[in-house]
Amino acid sequence: MRKHIPTWLLVAVLVGSGLPALGQGATPEADAGMTTNITLVTRGWVDVRGILSSLAETAGLGLEIAPDVQGKVNLHLQDTPVAQALAATLGPLELGWEITDNVLVVYRDRMITRWFNFDYPVTLREGRGELTVSGRSVNQGGGGGGGGGGGSGGGGGSDENESNLITTSTMQIWPQVTAAVRTLVFQDPQRESNGASDDSDAVSLSDEAGRILVVNPMAGLVQVTAEWSRVHAVEQLLELMESSLRRQVAIEVKIFEVTTTDTDQTGIDWSIVTRGAVGAALKTAEPLTRPAFNFTVSGAEGNLMIEALAEQGMVRVLSTPRITTLNNQKAIVRVVVEEVFFSAEVEPRVILPGGAASDPVVEYTPQIIPVGLILDVTPQVGEDRVITLNVHPTLSHILRIET
Repeated sequence: MRKHIPTWLLVAVLVGSGLPALGQGATPEADAGMTTNITLVTRGWVDVRGILSSLAETAGLGLEIAPDVQGKVNLHLQDTPVAQALAATLGPLELGWEITDNVLVVYRDRMITRWFNFDYPVTLREGRGELTVSGRSVNQGGGGGGGGGGGSGGGGGSDENESNLITTSTMQIWPQVTAAVRTLVFQDPQRESNGASDDSDAVSLSDEAGRILVVNPMAGLVQVTAEWSRVHAVEQLLELMESSLRRQVAIEVKIFEVTTTDTDQTGIDWSIVTRGAVGAALKTAEPLTRPAFNFTVSGAEGNLMIEALAEQGMVRVLSTPRITTLNNQKAIVRVVVEEVFFSAEVEPRVILPGGAASDPVVEYTPQIIPVGLILDVTPQVGEDRVITLNVHPTLSHILRIET
């Protein structure tokens, strides 16, 4: 009898820091020097025009004030960014503002029209996972009796059952952008578009008050006509969404096969691997019921980990794929061999009139089955660049082939 040699498959998923997408530059506010912090302290109520003049001079901006801008404010702002200072000063007076060519423009909160660029591809990505569990139960039974040369008997049977678990996920950004902007502009999420038949089609909406929303996904443009406060809310939403969606993650997967020696039949001694080779301590929880461990490997320590694993047996690197994906976008890593099997369907012979019989017909259908490792990885990159991974591995191998 051939002796069984235990083999262990290890998968290490290494992620790089969240990276901004190429071409992502500074925001218009940053270009206009809006990152400056200012201090505004008034003694009682003062005219807002004087405050705006002082604020613009401190921030290095030009100033344009509409004739109908008036009101009084009482402020105590210490080391506050210019954008927040403007919001605190002009918000209570229902005044709108914007910066154009390094000039601060202030006016009454009226209907304005703005165009926004939202550069994101018009794509639809769907992920689908299917798990099938089948079983068979055998029912045995029998009985017999005899008398006078007679007898009877009973047989058994088998019952087959199968259960399926199917999970699907859909990723389509533009319908979500349109729905969110529509809510901010009209404050009516149930409003329907004019002539839009698909989620990726252009949208054109309007209401009795004169508000207008135009969304063109193919051009990456969003046009809004509404009060300044609503337009400003749309601008903030689009900036935050684009900043989050453009974060990228570099994922590197290292797949090792470790064949242990005769003295290590029970598995790999992880204390040897983590001691001096990995920059984190080994943690084991409930070894008798749910064995678990975790450790962190940096890029410089990868070779040390391989050397430590080599002390446990023979180490073979099967694959080291590397992929880059966007924030919250599913990525699939496949390290498989496409095995081809043929299933045969036999059409039995047919007895023809006259006693002749036709030959049986055999039809072969090829089936391609991936055998190996499939990793379903979905990264989430926070604003602080902390990366969270949702990893779903699927491992398959051939146990036997029946003919």
